[in-house]
Amino acid sequence: MLNELMELNELSEKGKKGVEDRVYERIVSIKARNISPVILGGPRGDTVFENGNQVEWWGVRPTAVRGVWRWWIRAILSGIAWENEYNLDYKDMSKLEAKIGLGTVKGLDNKDGESS
Repeated sequence: MLNELMELNELSEKGKKGVEDRVYERIVSIKARNISPVILGGPRGDTVFENGNQVEWWGVRPTAVRGVWRWWIRAILSGIAWENEYNLDYKDMSKLEAKIGLGTVKGLDNKDGESS
């Protein structure tokens, strides 16, 4: 893995084509069923694109997955806090999210230095 990263870094410094394709190589495939509203589509908001003579689906945006994930984590953490008689405000919740690796909302004063 380290050798591949070093090779990609060298190629990107030289400006060679194809680096982007190798960086965005599929790492893992996850099959899931969505029960929450998410934004589908590509960079222009369209849900499908032409690839030669085939029509392919853009899929779910990564930002949409992250947003749904954060929403559910907030709901679960808020429920746990409520049951244990803790009163978490928005800043406290953001700090808690940062500690578990979800980042924080930009512009929110966070003394831990975490940002999304």
